[in-house]
Amino acid sequence: MKELVHDKDADKAYCSCKGFEFWGIPCRHILAFLRMKQVEHLPDNYIVKRWLQSAKCGVVYDKNDKEVKDCVDGLVLVKRSKLGKVAGELIDSALLCDEGFELLENSFDDIRGKLTKLLSSRARVEEEPNGEVGTSSSQVRIKDPHRVKAKGRARRVKGQKEKAAEGHKRRCSECRKTDHDRRSCPKLVSG
Repeated sequence: MKELVHDKDADKAYCSCKGFEFWGIPCRHILAFLRMKQVEHLPDNYIVKRWLQSAKCGVVYDKNDKEVKDCVDGLVLVKRSKLGKVAGELIDSALLCDEGFELLENSFDDIRGKLTKLLSSRARVEEEPNGEVGTSSSQVRIKDPHRVKAKGRARRVKGQKEKAAEGHKRRCSECRKTDHDRRSCPKLVSG
């Protein structure tokens, strides 16, 4: 038996199973209560913001309680695409001979060193206009989690005996051939 408490002031029901509080989805007891009250549409106080399409549309604050602006620029994607195309073409050309591979590998090492120096010089601590000391890379990006590519259920792991039995074909007990059994053995049929 589950206990359901209805708060008339807040117009919200609370169940002793704590399903709504834990999962963010109304439990079957709350849904049964709403059905008993003949509620046709689920009230807004039972819809948690994290399940809405607009869940990401909000203000994000950094550790200093400052609003973080969205710093993703469409030009960054265009630049990345161009560089990726050029790098792919260079790699394809360099793989044709050993000298080209070594040349490109050394060039990449030089470029990596120069970029590291460039980025480290930009990331030094600077004096901000309001007198606080901070870094130029104080913005925080929040990305979506990786999607799982597997669909359906996983296949059962087979044991050693099952694996061995798969490769083993049955033989006729009379002539020991694998294309038939004892009932259709040519030796017994002709004899």
